[in-house]
Amino acid sequence: MEANNSGLFHPTEDGANEATLPADLASHSGFSRVFKRGKLTFGLIAPFKGYPDTPIPDVGDLGKTAQLAEKAGFAALWIRDVPFYDPHFGDVGQGLDPMVTMGYLAAKTSKIAIGTAGMIAPLR
Repeated sequence: MEANNSGLFHPTEDGANEATLPADLASHSGFSRVFKRGKLTFGLIAPFKGYPDTPIPDVGDLGKTAQLAEKAGFAALWIRDVPFYDPHFGDVGQGLDPMVTMGYLAAKTSKIAIGTAGMIAPLR
């Protein structure tokens, strides 16, 4: 087995070559869906689609797109907190409050992990 210096996975008690997540994380459905030993998982970052012609994306189908991502087997949906438009940055992300957006997406999905890719804590 390759060396794992992350501290995330621990060797099994029976000395097998496989490693496991700590018990409290292994039973967490979202965490265990995203972090899989020896596997690459994929997620999407909001708004889950391109918008090359405008700095502000259309989020009218955000829930439907999240459901499609879950059905397609993506591990996670990530929400960015970009509450302002800076023309030098390029976009405003989804432009919605991330906590409200994550609540909405949680109501629209059932298995996919939902998390923040960045949060401006003083504003929230």
